[in-house]
Amino acid sequence: MSKTLPTFYLSHGSPLDALVFGRSEQERLDALAAYPTPRAILIMSPHWFTSSLKLTASEQPETIHDFYGFPDELFAIQYPVKGDKELAIYAQSLLSFEGLAAELDSERGLDHGVWAPLRHLYPNTDIPVVALSMPRTSTPKSLYKIGYALRSLREIGVLIVGSGSTTHNLRDVRQPGQPAYVTAFPEWLKSRIERHDLAKLLDYRANAPYAQAAHPTDEHLLPLYFAMGAAGDQWTDFQHMNDEIRHSAIAMDSWMFGINA
Repeated sequence: MSKTLPTFYLSHGSPLDALVFGRSEQERLDALAAYPTPRAILIMSPHWFTSSLKLTASEQPETIHDFYGFPDELFAIQYPVKGDKELAIYAQSLLSFEGLAAELDSERGLDHGVWAPLRHLYPNTDIPVVALSMPRTSTPKSLYKIGYALRSLREIGVLIVGSGSTTHNLRDVRQPGQPAYVTAFPEWLKSRIERHDLAKLLDYRANAPYAQAAHPTDEHLLPLYFAMGAAGDQWTDFQHMNDEIRHSAIAMDSWMFGINA
C-alpha cells in the first residue's frame, strides 16, 4: 500500500447524485482502497466563491443545502464531520510561504460540492474536513499555483480533493439526446493529461473542442487544476476513472494524480 496519498479531482455531478451509489462511486472507492485512510481531507468546491482565499476553521461545520427544487430526502442529508482548525492554520502558513494570503473562516459550513461526493467515499463521517474557497478571480494557472503551495500536505496524510464537474452546462441537463461536447471535451482533457501537456491544459479555452459549450463558466473545471498542482511534479503519474455520463450532459470523469509516490 502506498504511503503517500494521491490528489483527487472528482466530478460531483448533480445534487441528486448524493442519493445515488453507482458505478462512478464504486470506481472511486476501489481506487482509494490502494491507499491509507486519510487523517484529514482538504477540499475545494466550485460552490464557495469569495473575494479572497479562505479556509474553513470551525470545529463542527454545518451541512449546507445550497440548492432548491429537489426532493425533501436530499435536504434531510447531514454530513456531520468535524473540522480541523490546526490543519487550516498549517495550510494557511503554506500558502503564505508562497505569497498567497488566506483567511480562516469559523462560520462557513460545507456545501454540496463537498458533502455530496464525500458521503459516498467516507460515509462514517470520521475524517475531519477543511474546505478551501475559490477566489472569484481564479484561473487555471492561479488554481494550479494554490494547489502546488499545498503539495506537502500529502506527506502528512491529507487527501487533497478538487470537486467539480468535467462538463457543466445546466441548460442541457435532462434534454433529449446527448450533446457532442459531453464526450469530446473529456476525451481532449484525457489526451492532454496523457501527453503531460500542461500549457494547453492551462489554456483550455483556446485549445479544447467545445470548451464554451462544456463550460459556459469556469468554476466547475477549475478544481481540476487545483488537484493537479497539489500533486506537485508528480501530477504526470495519474489514474483516470469515471467515464460515465449522467443527466444527459454531465460527464463524471475523475482523475487521481501522484499515484506512484
